[in-house]
Amino acid sequence: MALKLHIAKPVEKLAEMLSQSSNAQALLGVGSAEDAAEKIHFGYGEDEEFELAYNDQRPKPLPRFMVALSDFNSQKGTTSSWTTTVSIDVMIECLTLTADAQKSASERYIAFLERVEGVVDDLRDQAASGTKLNITDMNATVPPQQADPKKTRNIGEVWWTVLRIEAGG
Repeated sequence: MALKLHIAKPVEKLAEMLSQSSNAQALLGVGSAEDAAEKIHFGYGEDEEFELAYNDQRPKPLPRFMVALSDFNSQKGTTSSWTTTVSIDVMIECLTLTADAQKSASERYIAFLERVEGVVDDLRDQAASGTKLNITDMNATVPPQQADPKKTRNIGEVWWTVLRIEAGG
C-alpha cells in the first residue's frame, strides 16, 4: 500500500483558511472569501514569470498572498500509522491601505503589524474549531516591514512579511 504523505491538502486548506480571514481580506483589499481566494497563489514558481510580465510600465498586481510548502516530516508512529507535519510559508505583499494613507510612517507600520496579527488570530480561531488545519506553531521568518522603495518599481508603498505555519500531528 502506498504511503500518503498528505502534504498538498494542508497547503490548500491553509489557503482556504486565509481566504476566510477578515483580516486577510482587508490586506487583500477585498470583501469576500471568494475574492480573497483569487489573490492567494500557490508556490513561488510563478515568480520568474510574474517578474517578466510586469515592468515599470505594468506594475505588479498587488496585494497578494503566496502559499508554499516549506518542509514536511513524516514519521512512523506504530507498525501501521504515520504522523506527518508540514511547514508552510505565507508571503504577504500589500500596498498601504487607503485607511492608513494619511498616517505617519510609524503609524502605518503599526497598522500593518496589527493586520498581520489579526490574520494570525483568525488562523488560531479557525484552527481551534478542530475542523480545519491543525496548526501547531506560527512565526515570522521575515518580520513585517516596508519594502525597499528602490526595489518596488514605484508602485507605491509596499508592506510585506513571511509567516511560517506548522501543522499536523
